[in-house]
Formats: sequence, structure tokens, C-alpha cells
Amino acid sequence: MKTTESNKQLLERFEKRIKQLSEEQGELDTAYQRWLELDVMLNRLEGSKQAIEYLEYGKLPNDGQHTGMKDHQPRVK
Repeated sequence: MKTTESNKQLLERFEKRIKQLSEEQGELDTAYQRWLELDVMLNRLEGSKQAIEYLEYGKLPNDGQHTGMKDHQPRVK
């Protein structure tokens, strides 16, 4: 039969684990911040690309807002 830990032993074990997880989380903070920055840059570039494709080829973005609308030929000036 397994012995039950005392409250003091449980507190020590939980405090140790909390410290481990907090340290690991701190290491990931910078990576997550960089991921957020890259996500913003990628979204901006994708939007710019879609704008140029629309101007050049009349291609509508595939973003769910243009469902049922057909691509068209752009007007040539």
C-alpha cells in the first residue's frame, strides 16, 4: 500500500513544480512575442499581395468575404 504524503510534503512538491513550470514559461515568453510579431508581418504581406493580385489580375482574395463573386479582368487604362 502506498503511503500518503503529508501536507508539508505536498506543499514542497507543488512549490518545486510551480517553480519549474514558471521558469519554463519565462523561457517561452520571448519566442511567443516573436511569433506574434511575425504573424502580424505575414498578415500584412498577404494582404498587400492580395491587393496587387486584384489590381493586376482581377483576382479576388480567398478570405470568405468574396464567396460567390467571380474574378474578373482588370480595366486597362
